[in-house]
Amino acid sequence: MRLENKIYLRNSQAVEQSGLPRVRDDVLRRHESLVTRLIDFCRDRYKVTWSHDQAEAALLSYVQDYARPVLGAAFDGHPIPNPAQTVRHADFLVNSFAKHLYESQLDGFEYLETIVKGSMLANVLIFPQLDCVSRRFQHLSVFLDTRIVLRALGLSGESQRIASLELIDLLYKQNVSLMIFDHTLEEMYRILEAVAGALRIRRQLRRAYGEIMENAIDAGLRASDIEFVIARLPRLVADLRIEVKGRPGHTVPLVVNEARLEQILQEEVGYRREDAKKHDVDSLTSIHRLRQAGVRHQIETCDAVFVTTNTSLARAAALFFREEYETVTVPLCLLDQTMATIAWLKTPIAMPEFPRHRMVAACYAAMRPPDLLWRRYLEEIDSLQQRGNISEHDYNLLRFSTQARSALMEITFGEVDAFTEGTVTEVLEVARAAARADVEGALREETARRAEAEGRASEVEARTAGRQQALLLRIHGISSRVAGGIAYCCMGLGIAILLAGAYLTLPRSFPALPGRRWELLAPMLLVTLAGAGVVNIVWGITLRSLVRELEVVLTRAIEQGVKRILDL
Repeated sequence: MRLENKIYLRNSQAVEQSGLPRVRDDVLRRHESLVTRLIDFCRDRYKVTWSHDQAEAALLSYVQDYARPVLGAAFDGHPIPNPAQTVRHADFLVNSFAKHLYESQLDGFEYLETIVKGSMLANVLIFPQLDCVSRRFQHLSVFLDTRIVLRALGLSGESQRIASLELIDLLYKQNVSLMIFDHTLEEMYRILEAVAGALRIRRQLRRAYGEIMENAIDAGLRASDIEFVIARLPRLVADLRIEVKGRPGHTVPLVVNEARLEQILQEEVGYRREDAKKHDVDSLTSIHRLRQAGVRHQIETCDAVFVTTNTSLARAAALFFREEYETVTVPLCLLDQTMATIAWLKTPIAMPEFPRHRMVAACYAAMRPPDLLWRRYLEEIDSLQQRGNISEHDYNLLRFSTQARSALMEITFGEVDAFTEGTVTEVLEVARAAARADVEGALREETARRAEAEGRASEVEARTAGRQQALLLRIHGISSRVAGGIAYCCMGLGIAILLAGAYLTLPRSFPALPGRRWELLAPMLLVTLAGAGVVNIVWGITLRSLVRELEVVLTRAIEQGVKRILDL
């Protein structure tokens, strides 16, 4: 830029020399390549024809979903808007495309990741209070919903475990108090006991569904594997640095219209179980009481917030409490994606891989049928089997094969309205073809005795997988405790150094420290004390936050080291 007559004008020559046009042209080229790949993928894989504008709009919607609508809602208190479906089936198709890039075209996925990161960073500009972006959380308690903790325990697959653990670590390093309510712990017990019961009794397994249930089936887990988690659940939760807290007591000034809250929740979420609705009501009203019914304008100082994976729950909470408070306030309930984005924007350099892991988790989650679609599917195949329209063998194919689940998503694109009576027939054809190919291959290569041996090997493998998961949980717990001990020893040493430095600043009338070594050590301690004070005043960095960050780093290092030694 150059200044002329008090006006800044663009210096075209300087721009050309900076290399910016070359970078711009390269970005545009890669963007066009990505749009073209998306068009080709949809046509070749799903027989869906998109124009260039449609593909670009779908890609833009995918990128913006990571920040724009949810971040705006987090600061202005409005309910989260329903996603605008500008292109039909865009959510499923673009997530499927992203999964395809991640598995077979990593260069394309890396560019998509760059776009998502850029969008997240650019959305800093929508913050109403821009100066709060780098502000640290102050005395904030984040209460996690059930699914986030279960995912962090590895019960929903590896991609979900990594994404949830990174969110927990990111918040912990920023001095956030991580908590769950005692009724959330009780709900975790109920879910795990239901899964263990279904795995134990085949008849119950037929109609059971849910994220934890489907992952247990896919991973070949047995009831004993889930019972191991149940037996150690409080310890496993503590190893995640999460504290269990009871609900605050009810007081007349802090009472809300729970009947109205239940009505809005039922309309938005559509609960099928009363205990699930009661859990969410108790969680939201508890956060309301922890905030003393006060209006909060900054998330960094809002005292408490409930974080969930349920978009409908977050929307319902915003609807009710905006009506209750009659003014703008930081929502009592935030999506995990929203909380993760806000926390990451405060220290993006510290965890550069964070957006990638959340993208991968979202891709694989998008490939699973939504609960409502899966429930309708299970009801239909159960009805067909009871009427004798499909055999027991066909039923097992439809219920337990991963090919059937994938076929259901590819036929319906994850939309409940697309499910018809003929959908099951189409899914069955795909599952039969996959099963036939497997059987033919086995018959060509193996004898009956070999097949029996493979069956035993499969059972051993399932047991080994369960033991390995238990071992990984133990390794994480031990690493967490060892790192915590080391980190707090460092905190004690730091406090001792600061106290010694402070002592040396006291008046001369105090007894002098003996020995000539203090003549050299004393200035070093004083400089350390002064430096610590400057760092705290200028950047807000505290000894506690440094120790917590050290604890997280040590936990990961010890865990990776043990895994490497044990070849896990």
